[in-house]
Amino acid sequence: MKKLLQGLKIFLPLILFQGVVLGCASISDIKINYQLPIKKPQLEGKGVVLTISDIRHDREILTPIAKKELKNFSGGLSLSVSQPNQTGYVVGIFEMKRILSEVFKKRLENEGLEVRQDSKCRLDVEIALIEFLIDIVDRNWVVKMAYEARLNVDGKTAVTRKIGGEAERLRLVGTGSLDTVLSEIFTDLVNRLDFVSFFDGYTD
Repeated sequence: MKKLLQGLKIFLPLILFQGVVLGCASISDIKINYQLPIKKPQLEGKGVVLTISDIRHDREILTPIAKKELKNFSGGLSLSVSQPNQTGYVVGIFEMKRILSEVFKKRLENEGLEVRQDSKCRLDVEIALIEFLIDIVDRNWVVKMAYEARLNVDGKTAVTRKIGGEAERLRLVGTGSLDTVLSEIFTDLVNRLDFVSFFDGYTD
């Protein structure tokens, strides 16, 4: 019995260590599940061009401590989109600029707007990414995000909105809690932009 207990004392830490190592080794991408708000096509009939820009001074999305934790992170963010109270479908693995393009296109269409490629369109919605950062503070994942939305009419900025915030969640083994907090803040900040008031008084 003593020998059995001694053997367990030796091998149990090794098994736990191996589990942690293998868990870290499997981390290749981080997941964002964006949830659309309830569909209210109040802006039906309007056509817009969507422009995405990234004005961050540093394009790195992980702080050094977060990068150390996510050693095998591929640099890709896995985006899925869902309707309210439904399971999301995977759109793809992209960098931030492409993710914003995919998400805001769906958000505009959800409001009834037609997203066009026509350069003659009078209305241009520009989303400029100001900040997007994943950090670890104490025992928590911390995600910060900020962007500026501009409505350009005939090439001139008519409306500007700046939206930002941060959220945190206890860091557990794996990236499940990171995926959760990332999805929550991303959904909240994207849906916080009120497009009805944003377009008030402007037509194409």
